[in-house]
Amino acid sequence: MENLALWHLMRDAWRAINPHFEPAIQAVIDEAHLEPRAWGLLLATQNFGPEEVTPGHLLVRSPYTSAEYYLYQLKSITSAGYMAEVNPGKFRLTASGRQAVKRFIDRARFAMAQADPLPTADSSRLVDLLDKLVDSCLNHPAPPNPWSIQLSYQLIPGKNPPLPFIEQAFTCLDAYRDDAHLTAWRSSNLSATTFEALTVLWNGEATSLNGIVRKLARRGHDPKIYSAALSDLRHNGYVAGARTALRLTPAGQVYRDQVEAKTNEMFFQAWDVISDDQKIELEQLLTRLQDGLEQPA
Repeated sequence: MENLALWHLMRDAWRAINPHFEPAIQAVIDEAHLEPRAWGLLLATQNFGPEEVTPGHLLVRSPYTSAEYYLYQLKSITSAGYMAEVNPGKFRLTASGRQAVKRFIDRARFAMAQADPLPTADSSRLVDLLDKLVDSCLNHPAPPNPWSIQLSYQLIPGKNPPLPFIEQAFTCLDAYRDDAHLTAWRSSNLSATTFEALTVLWNGEATSLNGIVRKLARRGHDPKIYSAALSDLRHNGYVAGARTALRLTPAGQVYRDQVEAKTNEMFFQAWDVISDDQKIELEQLLTRLQDGLEQPA
């Protein structure tokens, strides 16, 4: 199986895990009275510990969100008592925040352990193969710099029970792909917001400026930012058409395809530690895992 197809299979199996633990963590989310997106920041802050987290830290992994919006979210979590602003713009989990994160992780992983559909020997073999991949990504020479995967690896659990380890291994690999993607994007001449606007058009998720603004509203930017991004894309010859009927030019399609190809090239360079036979084995285990998780209760 080709690496890209194998990665897509991993992502499908990863998504199949979610319904099995989401009800368990919903109770924690409800108890904390925080919006669901706040939990991503709590988990990120846990990974940075004992270092304080700032909007600048968060922008390394996700440069598409505005620094002001990150600051707003961090202050909201602080107001709820789960973080403390130890210096202006620098935040750390409080004891309540650490306890909430622990409850979140513990309940999710307990539910995962109960949901594992594979025999123990098969789950353990899947753990070994994924562990080999994650270790190779962590230790592969740059580029990319393994910044995101190193943070994600802070949450790697023990190998028994297997499914929580498998889920976090998927998360680690996804983080390494982010590392590769950010490296590929940074070699371009586009800002983060301009590049993401291009990606929305490339994915067929919008065909107008208003559509881009709606799609990316979660980033916390003023709509004028995306109007300026569209001007940049036109200047580079990547986009044509009226604001209500945008389309990628051939140059824009080639450029975005090249960034994706470079991302995949860097992401998969560490995958040569598993043989063709092991890829077949991995494919079979992932397929059985997904099928088992998707069986009706």
